[in-house]
Amino acid sequence: MWLNYSRAATARDMRIAKLAGFNFARVFLNVAVWEAQPKEFLADVAHFISTAHGDDVLVLLLLLLLLLLLVLMLLLLLLLLLLTPSLQRTA
Repeated sequence: MWLNYSRAATARDMRIAKLAGFNFARVFLNVAVWEAQPKEFLADVAHFISTAHGDDVLVLLLLLLLLLLLVLMLLLLLLLLLLTPSLQRTA
């Protein structure tokens, strides 16, 4: 989405979302796109938020890199719990 961002498509999609009763959008931000074109990326994100706000749609921005790190940390914790008997509850 961010590599080929279209302001017209975003405006259209936000109008459709509002008409359909949506009031929330979860948006994943890609670090690779920001690294490749930081100024355009920030301008596009600002436009997206502004357009969504104009149609009463709240925006939650998620950074893919941080989300991936969180998932990896949770998997590591689960692995530690499974492999370490002393950390498990005794019944």
